[in-house]
Amino acid sequence: MPAEKGVGMRVPSALPNFLLVMTCLLVLCLPQVQASASQNDEYQVKAAFIYNFTNYIQWPGRAFSGGSSPFTICIMGRSPFGNSFDSLARETIGGRRAQVRHISRIEDAKECHILFISESEQKNAPQILRSLQGRPVLTIGDYKGFCQDGGMINLVMVKRKVRFEIRPGVAKRAGVHIGPQLLALAREIIE
Repeated sequence: MPAEKGVGMRVPSALPNFLLVMTCLLVLCLPQVQASASQNDEYQVKAAFIYNFTNYIQWPGRAFSGGSSPFTICIMGRSPFGNSFDSLARETIGGRRAQVRHISRIEDAKECHILFISESEQKNAPQILRSLQGRPVLTIGDYKGFCQDGGMINLVMVKRKVRFEIRPGVAKRAGVHIGPQLLALAREIIE
């Protein structure tokens, strides 16, 4: 089932727009990434990456219970983000009010659009990810082997810079479409 336009990814209408978007992404994210010295800075950058991913990803209409339902980013386990997501309360994603929830039960993850599984849940991650198979929930982690456990995007540190790996096949089976612009920026694409 193809993803619906307007929920997440914005498709550039011409090459100049695409180049402008890519330049903005690089200008806005890379200086912050290079300045990432402490864990707080690292997770502020990772929160920015997670928020910016929504510009290049589409969720199917079935991911939302109604036209006014919020876009929900969930964090499962011990949150390393501090107050990095606080500003999202004033933002919209795909025309929907953004909200961030901290969850502890697998059942609650099914109501999320993005689920960040923290390293504190690493031992439970395979079970969490299996329970979400086929559901339009973008799963993100930041520990070694997250994509091999069945996750969709893994945020990794490479020479003190945030990079990411993507497993697009898992996302596609869940009905989540990852745009080619984001795939082009991935450090690694895992099949």
